[in-house]
Amino acid sequence: NWVLLSDPEYEWVPMELEGLESLLLSQVASWLGPQQRQLAALAYRFRGPEYAARFRMVRREAEVRCSTISNVRLTERSIDETLLLNFTVERAGIRNLSFLLPERMRECR
Repeated sequence: NWVLLSDPEYEWVPMELEGLESLLLSQVASWLGPQQRQLAALAYRFRGPEYAARFRMVRREAEVRCSTISNVRLTERSIDETLLLNFTVERAGIRNLSFLLPERMRECR
């Protein structure tokens, strides 16, 4: 048996498989360490002594979603606005996330 590990930013694409049988990752989880389990992408079992494989590694396209909640409080002296940005990132190892606020909020606390 063998397992391909991959950074979440990349994906293994099988090109040619000979003499190999695909396994569920749960079938090999017991012999992987905790960090390896997080990076495990594909698992295979040899059917016999003759086997071969070719893979291509491709960069995944991230799925990034953001929901926004805005709360505005009006008083006689001010208008207070609070923004909550809730980001969900899937299918890729995005390590940095930034956003731009409107120019009118430049001096906000």
